[in-house]
Amino acid sequence: MSKVNTASKLTKSQIFNVILFGFMGQVAWAVENNYFNTFLFNVIGGSSKDISHMVAASSIVAVVTTLIMGTLSDKVNRRKVFICTGYILWGITVLAFAFISRENVGRILGVEPAAALTATVAVVIVMDCIMTFMGSTANDAAFNAWITDITDNSNRAKTEGLLATLPVLAMVIVTVAFGVLASSFGYPACFIGLGLLVSMCGIIGLGTVKDSLSGEKRDTNFFADIIYGFRPSVIKN
Repeated sequence: MSKVNTASKLTKSQIFNVILFGFMGQVAWAVENNYFNTFLFNVIGGSSKDISHMVAASSIVAVVTTLIMGTLSDKVNRRKVFICTGYILWGITVLAFAFISRENVGRILGVEPAAALTATVAVVIVMDCIMTFMGSTANDAAFNAWITDITDNSNRAKTEGLLATLPVLAMVIVTVAFGVLASSFGYPACFIGLGLLVSMCGIIGLGTVKDSLSGEKRDTNFFADIIYGFRPSVIKN
């Protein structure tokens, strides 16, 4: 009789982490994509041009960060430290937006009220890039690589299918809840609440996430590893 191939199963802890980190990561990204622009425009007083600059800068940071930090996590064969530390710092950077205002920036930088708007817009854009660096490191690079580590051909499709539903769920919740909460309590309170939740995920992960150590430390050139995936022969294979 031929042997029947059975699908590998994730452990309960792995499923918990897939949902926890996958969902909270998508919530954080949904807030950035939908409400950071309105925060910059309505609260700070920036222009549509400022929003374009912020979106462009954060997009570049996201791509570069994912390539560099993903390669770094491959090189050291560790995911947990990037995921958990990344989520903790990601939450802190989200929380920091609660304290960004023209008054605070003007007071700290010692600029005149007339120049405070320009300075505050610059601070928001820089902080958005820092937040994106943390989020891309934790979620786009390390978490997605961890998903690949813990799955195989028998269960990867189901796991990715589960992850694919989370952005939709996150978008619905964020669109309804964040908008209502921001109107009722203000952006600062929402940023503080979201930041604490994201950081809490990282703290929880310190006790629940386990490195698969399925790879091996590499002594190859770091920059050569970054461009490895862009080689025509690798893409073809």
